[in-house]
Amino acid sequence: MQPLKPTVKRDLCLASIEAWKKGYDAWNIPVIFFFDGIRVHFYHLQTDFDRLKAEITPSIIRDEALFTAKNNRFLLDVAALKDFDLHPWTLQKCADLISSIMSFYIFVVSDKFVEAKPEAWESRKASESILYEVDEVIRKMITRFLSVLGYDQRWARVLRIDEAVEMFKTYRLRNRNEIAERLEMYILYKNEMVTGKRFEVFCKENDWENPDSSSAFVRMGEVTEAQGTVAFAGSVTGEVVIVRDGDDCKLVGDGDILVATMTNITWLPAMLRYAAIVTDEGGITCHAAITARELQKPCITGTKNATTVFKNGDIVDLNTETGKITLNIQ
Repeated sequence: MQPLKPTVKRDLCLASIEAWKKGYDAWNIPVIFFFDGIRVHFYHLQTDFDRLKAEITPSIIRDEALFTAKNNRFLLDVAALKDFDLHPWTLQKCADLISSIMSFYIFVVSDKFVEAKPEAWESRKASESILYEVDEVIRKMITRFLSVLGYDQRWARVLRIDEAVEMFKTYRLRNRNEIAERLEMYILYKNEMVTGKRFEVFCKENDWENPDSSSAFVRMGEVTEAQGTVAFAGSVTGEVVIVRDGDDCKLVGDGDILVATMTNITWLPAMLRYAAIVTDEGGITCHAAITARELQKPCITGTKNATTVFKNGDIVDLNTETGKITLNIQ
C-alpha cells in the first residue's frame, strides 16, 4: 500500500479548493481533498510529498532566475487579487488568479524556504491571509445568489466553480441532489468528485495507507493533552473555544483559549480577547505565532491534534515551559 501524508486542514469553500488544486497541479503534485462536513483535509501520496520537499523545492532555491521570476509573478498576482473586483462574471478569472498565486504560495509558507530565500519572507507577509479573505468574499457572493434563487445557502461551501458560473448565467442548478450530498462529505482527487463514500473506503480502493482513522475527526478517547512548539511564553488556565471560521470567532470571550487549525488576519478581533492560542499547524513564524508575540499572549503551535483532543468548554492548562496543553479535570 502507498502511504498518504496528511498536511493541512482548511475551512475553504469548494470553489477555492478547485483553484488551490490547480496551483499544485502546476508542479504535477496531486492532492487528495477530503471534506468531513466541517473542513477540508489535504493529503499527498508520500512519494509526491517527498518529491516536493527533496526535488522541486531545492531546484527553485538553486535556480536564481527561476526563483526571481516566480517571486515577481507572485507579488504581482497578490497585488492584483487584493484589488480584484469580484462579480459573478469574474469568478473564473478570480479563480485563475488564485491558482497562479497558489503555485508559489506552497513554497513561501515553508519556513525552510524563506530561510534559504529571505526575499520570500516579504512575499509571505504580502500574501498574509489574502486567500482566506477572498474565499470569504466568494462564499458570500455565492450565498447571496443561492438565497435569491431559493436554494440552500449552505451550498456555497460545496459548489464547484463551473456550477457557480452556470448558476450565475442560467439562474438554476442542475445536479442539486449531488450538491446536497457534498454537505455531508466529499472527496476530490484529480478530476474525480466522490460523495457518499467513507474516506477509509476510498483509500482502500486506491490501495492507500491512511495514517488517520475515523477517530481523527472526533474527540480522541482518553487522550487529555497535546504538545507543540512554544511561540510565546506564559502559563494560563482557561476555557477552550474551537474556532474553525470567522463565525466561530464570535464565541471567543475574554480569557478564553482559542484553539484552531490555523489562524488568519480576519480573526484579529477575537485574538485580542483570548488569553492564549493553540494551533494544530504552523511554527514560530506562522500567523498565530507572530500575532501572539505582538500581543504578548501565550501561544503553542504545531500540536497536530489540539482541535480533536479538546472540545468547546474544556478547561485546560497551558504551560509554555513544556509546550503542553493539558485537560484540567479537577
